[in-house]
Amino acid sequence: MAVDSAPPSSIVFFVQAGVTDGWPAAPASGVISLLADFPMPSVERATPPGAYWLVPPRRGVLLTDDGALLAALSDVIPDWAKAAAQ
Repeated sequence: MAVDSAPPSSIVFFVQAGVTDGWPAAPASGVISLLADFPMPSVERATPPGAYWLVPPRRGVLLTDDGALLAALSDVIPDWAKAAAQ
């Protein structure tokens, strides 16, 4: 998990390519967006300014569990989860 402190600030989760294809469309609020380009910080970078690691990659693990991420987003954005269920 990485953070880009440059406006607009972002928390970035890395998931396997294609796993979000079945997810509902991102809400219009701009809370969720899909990025194809992110300024990857060096592994040692853990503080702002710019992009840095909130949870640095370890032993080659970079990807977030997509099921856990979908469940967490559904919990914090209930309207998005309701739209997905319809």
